[in-house]
Amino acid sequence: MTEADASHALTDEQFWDAYWQKLKLPVAVDEAKARPYEREILKVLKRFAPKHPGARIVEIGGAPGGYLAYVARASGGDAFALDISPVGCKKLEENFELLGIPVTVFCRDVLASDLSDLPRFDMVYSLGLIEHFGDPLPMIRKHVELAKPGGVIVLGLPNFR
Repeated sequence: MTEADASHALTDEQFWDAYWQKLKLPVAVDEAKARPYEREILKVLKRFAPKHPGARIVEIGGAPGGYLAYVARASGGDAFALDISPVGCKKLEENFELLGIPVTVFCRDVLASDLSDLPRFDMVYSLGLIEHFGDPLPMIRKHVELAKPGGVIVLGLPNFR
């Protein structure tokens, strides 16, 4: 059984393509306009984001990149994203172009991919991703694999109690 099979994905590429298709751009999370739960997420991201230019930051399941745009601006780091949805990847690239922020997007299934060709990152995070898997451990392992030694991993998920 592969890691992808073991994870028991509860959604798939087609689900996310349909979801992102109707998204209006640009999308960027802003402290001044953030809802209370978004402000809490921003506090965590700001606290753990690397504070030096050139730091590499990746969001897994990154479409459309609203939080990634915030982290890139707040830290001065380089933005990267990994997402399974071709539509989501395109929306993310369009979003960052509208926001004037450089981004590198890797459109692939993280669990089914060999990640050895990717750089290692100062910060690896996902928000609302791991709860889409019956077994989140393979996805958590991929976060660890992408982090460079001394890097930070942040996992955010809804409270399902």
